[in-house]
Amino acid sequence: ILSSRLSPPSNLAAPSMSAWGKGSSLRSCDALLQRVEANDPSLVDLAILPLKTFTSADCLRLASAVRSNGTAGHLRSIHASGHAVSSQALQALGVAISCTGTIASLAIGDAQMGDEGIEALCRGLSCMRTDRMHGHDPAPSPPQTPLPSLQVLDLSYKGASNGAMRAIGECLATERHSSLISLDLSRNQGIGENGGIDALLEAFRLAYRRISPTSESSDTGGCCVAFRRLRTLNLAHCS
Repeated sequence: ILSSRLSPPSNLAAPSMSAWGKGSSLRSCDALLQRVEANDPSLVDLAILPLKTFTSADCLRLASAVRSNGTAGHLRSIHASGHAVSSQALQALGVAISCTGTIASLAIGDAQMGDEGIEALCRGLSCMRTDRMHGHDPAPSPPQTPLPSLQVLDLSYKGASNGAMRAIGECLATERHSSLISLDLSRNQGIGENGGIDALLEAFRLAYRRISPTSESSDTGGCCVAFRRLRTLNLAHCS
């Protein structure tokens, strides 16, 4: 399951059209976000290159659009690595992804994201809604059983250490994220230097005990349940 190179899962269908945030008609994030808000059926892969501008406000807008489109949303992947995004915006995006069950692949944040940002994203993915989107009252509480959706999570080069590993472990130990098949944690020096992998596995064990307190499975078995579909765990350059 350990890999020094992240390969795209073979069972993910290739998108019919991609929007890479460039070209004469797609030079701004505003144009791309308008297409998401309109639930453009031809836009299934949103990739915003680092040389473009993608702010926390843009991320909140994206989260609102994904959530508004609901289960009928056509967007399937969000790739916006290399952009500084606030914890509030990260949590809002996580909530939208968890509640709609339409986003299969996510890459978000920059090298300064750190434990705080990853913890916020994981709170959102766990539907632990505490933030406010656009300064308005929080949206209605998400459903009790969010649709499992996320298959690929890329958190490479995000300044992660033990706190982030614990948050990821607790988040992914739940049934709602049992669909995950690829997790990229490469180039996070804090993982290898501070026992981050142990923190990740311990979080799995503790979360599984809370979820299944009467289960006869061992702690290791709990980790296997959480990771049962995971095929690629990229830990390259973490030490």
